[in-house]
Parts: sequence; structure tokens; C-alpha cells
Amino acid sequence: MNIKNAIKSLRYEIISLTIILVMVGSTILFGDREIILPEMAALCTGAFMYQEKSWLHNPQMLFWGPLGTAIIGFLVNLLPFALATKLILVIFLMLTYMYLIGTKLGPSLATGLLPVITNAHSFSFIVAILLGTLILYSVIYLLKLGTTKKNRRPKEKLSLTKFGLFALLMTVWILLSQWLRWNLYLAIPPVMVVAFELIHLPKITSKILLKQLIVLSLAATVGVIAVLYLPNLLLASLFDFFAVIVLLRLFKMHLPPAFAMSLLPMVLPLSKVDYLPIYTFVMFVILAVLIYFLKRQPIIRLLSIKY
Repeated sequence: MNIKNAIKSLRYEIISLTIILVMVGSTILFGDREIILPEMAALCTGAFMYQEKSWLHNPQMLFWGPLGTAIIGFLVNLLPFALATKLILVIFLMLTYMYLIGTKLGPSLATGLLPVITNAHSFSFIVAILLGTLILYSVIYLLKLGTTKKNRRPKEKLSLTKFGLFALLMTVWILLSQWLRWNLYLAIPPVMVVAFELIHLPKITSKILLKQLIVLSLAATVGVIAVLYLPNLLLASLFDFFAVIVLLRLFKMHLPPAFAMSLLPMVLPLSKVDYLPIYTFVMFVILAVLIYFLKRQPIIRLLSIKY
């Protein structure tokens, strides 16, 4: 990497870290943990540090996708249903919304799941996601990272089968977890985001899955250590950010959900957060194995038609 590219890379890292620290700092200032949105870390790093092409070709979806699913999740959480029922309902509603607006932006799923798993009732959650995504989109626009209207790609063609397959897998996982009484971990948003992205990859290998498993599990471990042993959330955020960067460079990967995973312990009950790495490992293994074999079935390949 030459000096020019190194400086540019450092600039995008600083931008991503700044947005994350502002979010966490606001939580400390207002004393409201519902302001912490772990998936904002994934959105920032994916858009700025890794400049995911599929995201930046239609950058407006970085605003409308997460905002819409967050509102869906918030409203569903107000319903008098059991947690498992809420999660299944919100997954189907989010997928319907994403399909209708024409996006397969994985982090959008996490912003919709978050208010349900954290039982968010304060409108500060909606305000936080509105401001966060607006800032994200504005910075992308100012830095001219997104494509112009002239060069913008048309609405993504989506596979109804892949959306349906994801909904089915998540329903099976949630019902299995409820049966096993893993109530706190019926849904782990970063793992579900990675699963959604895996379903949409044209090809996956056991090597990719193994690396993702290790990185996500270690990112969860990093997040737990930071939130339990560091004196405040700002220091924990700094530690999480740089630790995940080191992890991803060691494994030569671009995996934005790993940044969200490291922040997730900040919004979970501290008394049970130490189990997160274990459940992350278990959930990823089960979903990855199912996806790996399902994608190799002729009927699944035949039905994966884009509309």
C-alpha cells in the first residue's frame, strides 16, 4: 500500500470511528442505551473503510433500508406478543419491506431486530437511527463515494426464493432456541446479517465459513471483555474498533458485521453477556451448515430466480 492509499484508508477509518464514538458518547451524555446502534458500526465501516460496491451504487438505501426496518421493529415490539412471535413477525415484515423497496442490504435486518431483542420503547431509538443514517448518507454524498444519478444502477433484482429461504431458516432457529430455552439469544443480529449475505453469495466455501465463524466469535469475545473490564463505553468502543480491525487484517477479510458484533454486548444485560461468544459460535455453525448444504441442492438453485 503506497502512502497516498494509506492516508486515504486512515481517513476513512477516522470517519468511521468518529461516527461510532459520537453515537456512544451521546449514550453517555443522555444516559440512554437505546441510542447505541451496533449495526451503525457495520454500516460505517462497510461504506467508508471497505466501500462495498453494492451499497454505494444505491446509497439512498443506506438511509431508507435501516430506517424503515427500525420503525417496523419498534412498532412490532409494542405488540403484546411473546418474544419469539415478535421476532418471526418482524423478520417477515422486514423482508417484505426490503423486497418492495428493492434492497438486500443485510444490516437493515439488524436495525429491525434490535428494538425487539432489547425491548426498546423510547422514541430516542427512532431518533438515533434517523440521525445516524442521515449522517451516514450525508457524509457519503459530501465525499462523493456514492454513484451519481446518471451512473446509478437500477433497482436491484432480488430472488424471492432466497428471501423465503432466509425467513424459513430464521423461523426454524428461533423456534429451536425457544424450545431449548435460549431466550436471550433467540436472535443475534450480526450472525443473522452474515447468514442473509451468505444466502445471496453465488458461491461459498468451507474456508470462508470457517474464517467468518472465528472472526465473529472472537469479535463477540472482544466486545464482552471490553464492556465488562473497561471503565467506560468510549474506551470499550475504541478497544472494540481497533481489535476488530486487527482481526480482519489477520484473516484478510472484509466483514462489517464483525464491528457490530463487538458493540452488541453494550446493549445486552451485563449479567448474561458473557455467554454471547458461545451462542454466536453455535448459531453460526448451525446456520452456516444448513446454508452450505441447501445451496448445493438442485431444487434451490433452480428456484433462485430473480424477479
